[in-house]
Amino acid sequence: MKHKYDRETEDNKYEELITTPDRTSGWVAPTEIDEQIAYRPLIVMPTFPPRYPPNEVFQITKVE
Repeated sequence: MKHKYDRETEDNKYEELITTPDRTSGWVAPTEIDEQIAYRPLIVMPTFPPRYPPNEVFQITKVE
């Protein structure tokens, strides 16, 4: 399930979290080139609004 992260980038794109409805688990980008995207508990930084590490935030772009 996709959840829109409430943050707009400098180039007016929205950053996305791919998460469960309760936002406890989701997609995490790999650290190595030949690894697949992982599904695991997310790390949330204790800020307001909440922040997520860059490897948990995706920019989804429509291809035309």
